[in-house]
Amino acid sequence: MPHLKVTYKMIPFESLSPSILYDTLALREEVFNIEQQCNVADLDSLDKHAIHAIGQCDGIVCAVARILPPDVYKSNVVSFGRFAVKKKYRRKKLGYQLMDKVVNYINTHYPNLPIEISAQLYLKKFYTRFRFKTIGQPYDEGGILHVKMVAAPHISE
Repeated sequence: MPHLKVTYKMIPFESLSPSILYDTLALREEVFNIEQQCNVADLDSLDKHAIHAIGQCDGIVCAVARILPPDVYKSNVVSFGRFAVKKKYRRKKLGYQLMDKVVNYINTHYPNLPIEISAQLYLKKFYTRFRFKTIGQPYDEGGILHVKMVAAPHISE
């Protein structure tokens, strides 16, 4: 199989093209609502305040996440979520690449703030590779077990 070329961009909501926005939302619907049968609406008011991490494989949106700056999620905390990789592109390390991009973006733009996420429980091991630690007990979110995880801030010199 030829090498997969992936390009990643961090795009504020207001700068998303209609086509990229549509493909992003379609991917999230495919993963969360159809594959995982999550019974919570994916669209919420937070998308409008987010930085959207978009991975494109040969021009196709194949990996997405959204970064929630401080005060959008909580004061003095950064978060990210809606992390998804298109099924046909899984097992190609795109999740790791996207995490690197998201964490690097957060550490560059908000270096002194912790990152707090609501992680699907089965992905706990994945997030621990990126210095996330579990806080509290698992809880149900949309019919899927989640756990709160936090990464300490990357203190800038």
